[in-house]
Amino acid sequence: MNYYYAKNEEKIGPLTLDELKKVDIKDDTLVWYEGLDDWIKAEELKELKSLFKTEAVGNLKNESNGKKWGIRVGKFITFFILFWIFIIIGIAQMTMQERHTIPALWMILAFILSPYLAYSKWANNNIWRRNKS
Repeated sequence: MNYYYAKNEEKIGPLTLDELKKVDIKDDTLVWYEGLDDWIKAEELKELKSLFKTEAVGNLKNESNGKKWGIRVGKFITFFILFWIFIIIGIAQMTMQERHTIPALWMILAFILSPYLAYSKWANNNIWRRNKS
């Protein structure tokens, strides 16, 4: 079977599967072969999936060394600060109203909202966004 791939908006091919595997293609490189209706990403082609699994593992190892530690520490510090802010506000409100327990709202904010703001998918997309270039 003959395969083609796109590089800088140019069709390159025909290539055999072995030749295609030797070419420096990325997971988002567009690939086509006779029988496909449209071009697909190389990662979607089952014959090429094995090429990209090893790259993904390598990238995770490289990322976890430096950048991920900084983000993890930042998330923990954010959680810690928010948690104690909510607890202190609750204690202040408790003493002003002469209660014997911290008001439930501040406990909910401390134990539920603090981790959400620091560790959720929302936080990853909005607070901890990294430049993925």
